[in-house]
Amino acid sequence: MSRLCSQLSPLLFHVKWLEIRGNPCEEESQNDFATKWLELFRPFTAVQSLRVSMTLVPFVAPMLQELTGERATDVLPALRSLSLGGLELSVAVQGALMPFVAARHLLSYTVTVRQWE
Repeated sequence: MSRLCSQLSPLLFHVKWLEIRGNPCEEESQNDFATKWLELFRPFTAVQSLRVSMTLVPFVAPMLQELTGERATDVLPALRSLSLGGLELSVAVQGALMPFVAARHLLSYTVTVRQWE
């Protein structure tokens, strides 16, 4: 999927709203997936709103957790709204995302995290 998105990147840089749904591959660990998600999201430079299904939150959250400091805008630089699937945003997920949200705020790129039901 990452290769396909990188080849289509001239078309994808206009996308402003992105919704990701699916079931993760059982052989992949969450840490292995984080790097792949970085590659997948890199072409989506104009995305302002990202919605992630409940099944993928445990895989996308570690990817965002890696984006701190000056790297906070390396991926999804236009992101303003992050909606995460699930009945309730767990304390662990909120804690994992705090470094990303704080780093974006320091760079004047505020991101709002909400629950997506």
